[in-house]
Amino acid sequence: MDNILPSPEMISVTFIAAFFVGAALVSAGKYDYLCVENNYANSVNFYNHPKDCSKYVQCWKNALGAFESIEQQCGFGTYWSMDDMSCISAVKVNCDEDACLGLMNSEHRAAKGNCRGYWQCMGEKSVPMCCPSGQHYNSTYGCEDNINEECTADCFGRYVAPVVITNETESENNTNALQDLTTTEAPIMCNKVGVENSPSSYTWNVNGRSFSMKCPAGTVFFQNKCDCLSSKTAARTCEPELLLKFNNGLLDESRNQIDVQNVSVLVENGEAIFDGATSQLVIPFFTNLEIKDTLIVRMKYTSDHTEIPDGEQRALFSNFDCTVNPSIQMTENSQNVVALVGTWKQFGASVAVPQIPLDANETVSEKDVTYKFHNNQLSLTVGPQPVEYVEVEGQLRKVQCALHIGYASGMLNFKGRIDEFAVYQCDPNA
Repeated sequence: MDNILPSPEMISVTFIAAFFVGAALVSAGKYDYLCVENNYANSVNFYNHPKDCSKYVQCWKNALGAFESIEQQCGFGTYWSMDDMSCISAVKVNCDEDACLGLMNSEHRAAKGNCRGYWQCMGEKSVPMCCPSGQHYNSTYGCEDNINEECTADCFGRYVAPVVITNETESENNTNALQDLTTTEAPIMCNKVGVENSPSSYTWNVNGRSFSMKCPAGTVFFQNKCDCLSSKTAARTCEPELLLKFNNGLLDESRNQIDVQNVSVLVENGEAIFDGATSQLVIPFFTNLEIKDTLIVRMKYTSDHTEIPDGEQRALFSNFDCTVNPSIQMTENSQNVVALVGTWKQFGASVAVPQIPLDANETVSEKDVTYKFHNNQLSLTVGPQPVEYVEVEGQLRKVQCALHIGYASGMLNFKGRIDEFAVYQCDPNA
């Protein structure tokens, strides 16, 4: 813990979404004693870490029925929350093991896994901060300029909000204010001000002095980014919240780098292979998923739907795993692919698209399926088949269950191969 304050150009952020970055495995077996016997119907469970707010303990039963555990690391800016069963914004979690308890507001420490990030003590609570773009955090000197672009981390993800401390003695009030932040934009503390009618100019305020500056050729100043960028770079694009292509194990290729738990899924040669018996992928990130307008899931997979027994459904994905009805689910049977959504007003609305018939020499079929809940409409696309949709009332219902790929309670587990699985909270084709 260091007492030297970072540079005044610091950017502070709180992560409103439940980020898992990297899901770093710290150790195995050390906390087996936490794994009490309850709620293991779906193979895994999670517990508070006894010493570190930014970690959690994952438990499961092995093939012999014995409990095992591993220690996992939350992403920067987040603490584990048992209420949400996920890593969420640290300022929203009351943790008895916070490293800032008993320390002064001037204390700060480096973040794990993010070269721009650090933790600042405010009112005996750790608040995530971030150095400006082009800088990195140094435990001795605070925020300092990169020399060879050694730090290019994206501190923000999608879900950020400013932390503005106006009076350090009012830490309790400030902490309460932080807990109310819900914006999904990326405003930052900025000491640069754009010049009216001169898009490539800005005024740089440093230590009480102002300097007139010009942006590099081909760029303009964006106040909301506090930087000179090309219009193409600064434009907001729709990026996935989760992107699994299985080219590098279960690494999430989105900028969120969400933790994906593997239960008996073989990942090789750019495919995730499900055995139809116990295989599933568990993603706690999407527990208590709160969607107002848009949720899109695109899944590219191969399966033999003709072998599914009549009257049975195979799960493609769902959050149906904790004794409450799901709010999102997609399944397939021998005749159709079926999408379901549950809102606060409609417990379950569904739509079905016929399966693409297999050719005479085919034993499996490749499918490109898009599940889309957008503006109170659920639609389902299966390859070249006509899109089917149904109007739905209300917003998506929050369910305190993880997202499961290949599993839904009471249904057959998925059997086949998945090439790509992506989740969006915006429309990439808009």
